[in-house]
Amino acid sequence: MKIYSDNSNKNLSNKEKGKNSELLARRYLEHKGYSFVESNYYCRYGEIDVICKDLDTVVFVEVRMRSGKYCTPEESITWRKKERLYNSIMNYTMEHKLENTHIRFDVVAVDNRELRHYKAVSLE
Repeated sequence: MKIYSDNSNKNLSNKEKGKNSELLARRYLEHKGYSFVESNYYCRYGEIDVICKDLDTVVFVEVRMRSGKYCTPEESITWRKKERLYNSIMNYTMEHKLENTHIRFDVVAVDNRELRHYKAVSLE
């Protein structure tokens, strides 16, 4: 999906750019029919950016934003980050008693010109 970029992000801190990207991802997912549940869930293992529902499936979303030339947002997810996300998701499912619920991990990648949504990404 193409997004409008007016370069207004240039003077923002990385944290503010990240929050803007998460909000953009959330709006995109809601537009696609997902129901928002929670954002920025923190636990001892890490953070889950966005949690939403797609019909009867709880979807955990990692939002990645990059504007550099060295790698795409998708490529910036390291094995260590995947491990932290997996542990955070397991913690969330146990904390909210979702052991018998369908779950999925998605990635929303945001760069200077577009947003890309990847469904059912492996955490292996």
